[in-house]
Amino acid sequence: MTISEIKARLSLLDLLGYYGQRVGRNHRMCCPFHEDKTPSLQLYPETNTAYCFAATCPTNGRRLSVIDWVKHQEKLASDREAILRCKAIIKEIYGEHNFQTSKQMEQEKQDQTPTPLKPEARAETLEKAFGYFKNGCPRCPEAMAYLAGRHLAGKGLD
Repeated sequence: MTISEIKARLSLLDLLGYYGQRVGRNHRMCCPFHEDKTPSLQLYPETNTAYCFAATCPTNGRRLSVIDWVKHQEKLASDREAILRCKAIIKEIYGEHNFQTSKQMEQEKQDQTPTPLKPEARAETLEKAFGYFKNGCPRCPEAMAYLAGRHLAGKGLD
């Protein structure tokens, strides 16, 4: 697995969830790499990066990728160690063979959104539903009483 594949597969938001870190409104949070009372770290989910604006932060001035985050979070000595750890985290979060990222899952949801019906199909569906209720209402005294109470009983159902 290459570095670019790791960055594409491992979502920074999923990584934060893995470490039990909470993200605030507007993707801001207190930086875990230094003392921080007010949120100084900004997450950028679109680019899967983060940036700390505090001058006292050891990461200040650098945009953090998921690999950088793991390296700082676990105090690893080298990028190689961080890459190996990222691979292990990917397997833990997404499973051995299922490397779906949050972006891919969101795309899958969008792909499953039903397409709107054509006017002809919509009219046919409404006719079927109306026919079902038209045939069922006279057999149900509660339904007829409800319709009468709403002044809907009678010729309006024909």
